[in-house]
Amino acid sequence: MKKEFELDKILGPRASQREVYDDWAKPLVVSATSGYNATIFAYGHTGSGKRYTMMRRAKEPGIAPRTV
Repeated sequence: MKKEFELDKILGPRASQREVYDDWAKPLVVSATSGYNATIFAYGHTGSGKRYTMMRRAKEPGIAPRTV
């Protein structure tokens, strides 16, 4: 049985925190403020950048601060 997967978009390793937020988190936030349920879930191996993506960096905030 062959399984196929589709991706909406792939961001490269040099994508900014702003690009990550604008491309996939912001539409979820807008939906949530319109009354829809939304979840942003960071999953991956230890050291893969989950905290870096979700939290604040010195010069550029992550997804969680931008969402607030």
